[in-house]
Amino acid sequence: MNPASLTVVVPHYGHTLVLARAVASALAQASDRCAIEVVIVDDGSEDDDLEIVRGIAANDSRVRLIEHGENRGVVAALNTGLAEVRTGFVSFLGADDCVLPGWANTLLQLLAQNENAAFASACVALIDQDGAVIGLRPYTPPPTGYLSPDDVVRELRRSDNWVLNTTAIYRLSVLINAGGFDPSLGSFCDAYLVRKLAVKHGFFFHNDLFGLWTSTEETYSAATSQSIEHGLRISKRAKTVLSQSDVETAFPGYATLHDRRLRFSLVRHHLKLQSNGVPADDLVRLGALTGLDRAVLRFLAISTKAQLAWIFLRLYPLPVVTLLRARRNSGVRLASARLQVARWFGLQS
Repeated sequence: MNPASLTVVVPHYGHTLVLARAVASALAQASDRCAIEVVIVDDGSEDDDLEIVRGIAANDSRVRLIEHGENRGVVAALNTGLAEVRTGFVSFLGADDCVLPGWANTLLQLLAQNENAAFASACVALIDQDGAVIGLRPYTPPPTGYLSPDDVVRELRRSDNWVLNTTAIYRLSVLINAGGFDPSLGSFCDAYLVRKLAVKHGFFFHNDLFGLWTSTEETYSAATSQSIEHGLRISKRAKTVLSQSDVETAFPGYATLHDRRLRFSLVRHHLKLQSNGVPADDLVRLGALTGLDRAVLRFLAISTKAQLAWIFLRLYPLPVVTLLRARRNSGVRLASARLQVARWFGLQS
């Protein structure tokens, strides 16, 4: 096993038109210091699409194709791909996402500095189906460098959601020891895993933009949050597993804090999704952490604005100082990202 080699696992279902772009962006990371292999896990594509996927895999000897034969879901595809990895490091790339030049070499060099670090990750631009940049993640990035487990806890008190799987590179041994991705967590499986690994081993973060994440209603995380019932089930399950994990041991109360943050994001998502507003009863279900919340939100049901004001006060995930600092910097970061992404797409055409 070559520790300087990286396998990029690409789960695929329904993104045949952009799969080749994702695979090419991963293969382009190869250099004298980094050998790249891509494992496509096709999750039950129909015949015509499957032939296209097979053609993409046959086009380069560094690409392997694993076929599920039936649709088993993206989490199963992630674990199938993980079981096929033969290198020291592994990453997971959405079939409609891309990594940008320099990603693999930069993050692997960071990981070589500290063998305790479980993974390394970087910033991601959210793009629409036309390739236009519509946002950046993380919204409040930590500083570039190694974050020890103690640093991770301090950062978790301030903000959350710094790691997107698009740019994360994991040590295979650490990921295997952690048990891979928990299917019961659905779209939260990777978010839970990175938190668990970060508080136990620490990780590296790099503040440069190295990934493109296509954000549409068809993406897995968006699709699973469209149903309020499903979103609440994931929220409940996430709170349960976090409360029983190393994360809660390192940061008592984090499971409850994360539940607040997750519920706030669900409220925001459904406000965007439903042009006529979210029904009052649904705001009660999403925003009520306690019996008092439930009673107040029911009392305020005559006014959606009043309900949202209560939810904002109870659930807003960031301290005001952190929010102001992030908003002050967001314009400059977004303008820079748009130039970088436009330049990259120009080179692909």
